[in-house]
Amino acid sequence: MPTPPPVDSRRGESRPRLRPRPAGAGTGPGRRRPVPSRLHLRGVRRPAGAQRETYWGNVNPVGPRSVYDESKRFAEALVTAHRQVHGTDTAIVRIFNTYGPRMRTGDGRAVPAFISQAMDGIPLTVAGDGSQTRSLCYVDDTVDGVLALAASGEPGPVNIGGGVEITVLDLARRIVEITGSSSRIRFVERPVDDPGRRRPDTRMAQERLGWQPRVDWTEGLGRTIGWFTRSEAA
Repeated sequence: MPTPPPVDSRRGESRPRLRPRPAGAGTGPGRRRPVPSRLHLRGVRRPAGAQRETYWGNVNPVGPRSVYDESKRFAEALVTAHRQVHGTDTAIVRIFNTYGPRMRTGDGRAVPAFISQAMDGIPLTVAGDGSQTRSLCYVDDTVDGVLALAASGEPGPVNIGGGVEITVLDLARRIVEITGSSSRIRFVERPVDDPGRRRPDTRMAQERLGWQPRVDWTEGLGRTIGWFTRSEAA
């Protein structure tokens, strides 16, 4: 049977407790009372389909991505509990596939990896058959969404992400086209638990924050590739 919440013997009431202290938790809500500022958390975002904010974070707890996935669920629970118990002014944002200038080529993300491979003239490595989808959001739009949530009274979660769903294969082909590269596509083994579809439902952000992405993904790719080109030439 589930263990009931502990009872505060001094007050005779149940109070939620989150005891674990993972790495980095010292920068979040702790034992001290909240300061008069708004805490912003980037939370869960991994459904198989268009994700609404009602998504509970159904993930594989023992897969290779489990630490990454479960840390987000724990963080949302921690922030929510602190808000409910201490009245901390918090907001939870769920960010989807942000890209743009200054990304690192070796961090495992598709956009910088494809750009780097195309610029080097080597094959672009597409996982699986490339039919899995992503919804890209240019960094400027993501920042605008996060700031809009921070300035609002919304506790979240609120989805911030791109409105156009594209396949990974189409992304690779478009990058080859924009860069003018002679690179070909090479298909490699798909990672375990790689989402087949990733698309946010951003209606809440539009209705409550007045936010929506403005930079088209092809325009954003052009800006990003331009930055990589200038950086390589510098």
